[in-house]
Amino acid sequence: NHRSIFDYIGRTRLYDGCFQSETGLAGDATFKAKPRDIEQLSACLAIARPGSLKYIPDLVKYYHTGERKKLHPQIDEILKDTGNIIIYQESINDICQQVYGLSAVDSDEVRRAISKKKREDIKKWEPVIFEAGESKGIPRDVTKTLWATCHASADYLFVEAHRLSYAYLA
Repeated sequence: NHRSIFDYIGRTRLYDGCFQSETGLAGDATFKAKPRDIEQLSACLAIARPGSLKYIPDLVKYYHTGERKKLHPQIDEILKDTGNIIIYQESINDICQQVYGLSAVDSDEVRRAISKKKREDIKKWEPVIFEAGESKGIPRDVTKTLWATCHASADYLFVEAHRLSYAYLA
């Protein structure tokens, strides 16, 4: 019974033997957010990475109230399942391509620079992203938020393809 699993997760902090949530930030995020399904649990495990961990309070608030910070209509649509928080590398790829108008190849280069922790490669994309944002009429503060996440993500941002397998293991 899946409901009993999530009820247990929501009322205890004893995650001994639970993959990725036994200790540390992922366990704290899981306890505070009280996920109600496998999708939410996967986000709790993934958010505890350098690129997104500062948004744990926002994820908790989103799960408890449904409230999410508005960034930009197109970005909000891409990030609707994660409460408008960039948790996965693929979200950066989607935002760069669909919102900023980068080609599929260039968007993947930004994502790859992040995934491979190549700070010099990430730096070279900064002016490209800001110029694209300006030409598309995207407010500078929205681009700054995106770029701050990209920069922090050079230390690690979760791969979306792994999210459910990590959650099922937990």
